[in-house]
Amino acid sequence: MNLEYYFISTPIGKLTIVEENGIVVYIGLPKSKLAAIKNWCKQYLDFIDFTEIKNTETNASGQIKEYFLKKRTNFTFKYKLIHTEFRKKTLIAVVNIPLGQTKSYSDIASVIGHP
Repeated sequence: MNLEYYFISTPIGKLTIVEENGIVVYIGLPKSKLAAIKNWCKQYLDFIDFTEIKNTETNASGQIKEYFLKKRTNFTFKYKLIHTEFRKKTLIAVVNIPLGQTKSYSDIASVIGHP
């Protein structure tokens, strides 16, 4: 498996985006160490090669930039959730919280059937 990664600057700092054939598999937040990201990818994706690309004009990076410019409130780029089933359910519940609303941990636990 060959993974490509690149960096984009945002108002919250530099993000690291890792893609496999144009599908986002990891987004590293500011201050994430590249070595830690590579280790995660080795553990969960069993990758062969990890290449930095200079062309950061991808579908994902464009949408993330639009989000920070307040031109986008949801994302349509392709991504792969690589987590336990519990965490996948949790992330899906969180992403479905309407913009501007909040939910408690208890609310999310109830939504995913783990109160």
